[in-house]
Amino acid sequence: RIADDYNDLCDGTIGHPLNIDQFGDTPSGIFSFTGSQSDGSIDVKFPMGPTPNTNSQGGFTNTTNPGWIAAVNSVSSGSSRFYAISDQLTVPGAPVCDGTTAVGSEAKLNDAIAAFNAETITPCVHTIKLTADIALSTSTTPIENTISGVSLVIDGNGYQVDGQSPTSELFSTQPFAIEAGTVVSMEDLTITGGSAVGSGPENRGGGIRNAGTLTLTRCTVADNRTHFRGGGIANTGTLEIVSSTLSGNTAGTEGVGQAAQGGGIYSEGGSVTITNSTLSDNGAESDQTGDQGGAIYTTGSLTLQSSTITENFANDAGSGIYVQTAVDDLTIGNTILAGNPSLQLSDDCYFSSTAGGAVQD
Repeated sequence: RIADDYNDLCDGTIGHPLNIDQFGDTPSGIFSFTGSQSDGSIDVKFPMGPTPNTNSQGGFTNTTNPGWIAAVNSVSSGSSRFYAISDQLTVPGAPVCDGTTAVGSEAKLNDAIAAFNAETITPCVHTIKLTADIALSTSTTPIENTISGVSLVIDGNGYQVDGQSPTSELFSTQPFAIEAGTVVSMEDLTITGGSAVGSGPENRGGGIRNAGTLTLTRCTVADNRTHFRGGGIANTGTLEIVSSTLSGNTAGTEGVGQAAQGGGIYSEGGSVTITNSTLSDNGAESDQTGDQGGAIYTTGSLTLQSSTITENFANDAGSGIYVQTAVDDLTIGNTILAGNPSLQLSDDCYFSSTAGGAVQD
């Protein structure tokens, strides 16, 4: 484990070597250090910062590595060595209630999700904070904790989670999946390059599949794809999008024999609320007839407030919005819904002829 205080470096509670860097990853090159030896003697090795000092010990500053301070200890030779001490008790990969877990790799992200999934203390808010862009080799661990009062915040910190857009039509890399009964908030995060291949419910949502309660704030969901439903997001739960962008997401492909629905968002029976956000350049496009909902396809409730939906496309109908059954209300206020071309019917907004319910402004 990383030292909680200076004494941990000296009293033998940390074995030699520690073999973990300040971000919780396996150390390499200059970003590495060890703890004390098993007999309690000091054995902390540097360099730890990018620029060694005159004693070949690495510097380490709060400016370049927030949350860490440097301490100096004299050794028998009369020289001094630097030791890394964390001024926050959170250890990467092991989040605690109301604590923050810093993650900078795919493995650490999955570890942090697994720790949240196992949480039993309530009330409890876990926060996962990205420290770097994360490129995925496979879908992340599904997020699932149904205990009341337990929730997860994923702070993108301006970084992105990238599914790397697999070219194989047999391979899925879904950046996030939120299971039923789970409460998650994402902020300042870009989700891109995701894919969901196949026709089953778990293969919807190229970027995100949500069956729980999900809030996106200042997020970008871009350039994700799925074979059939929900290029950007597939929702069967409660979805709230605030001050965010969905762009360049695609539902549909050729040669699979099924039409596409919901290039940006596919919502089946759930509720979607979108505020101060933009959906553009999303598409529902396949080689079949019946591609619907370039930006949004919904069978549940939809509220649009102070948002823009433009330049989305569907081969068949509802390039902007396609409402299949109005089981609840469609509410649109102070919103631009225009410039969404379609080859067939109702460019900007299409209502199924069997739909009931109410349209409100």
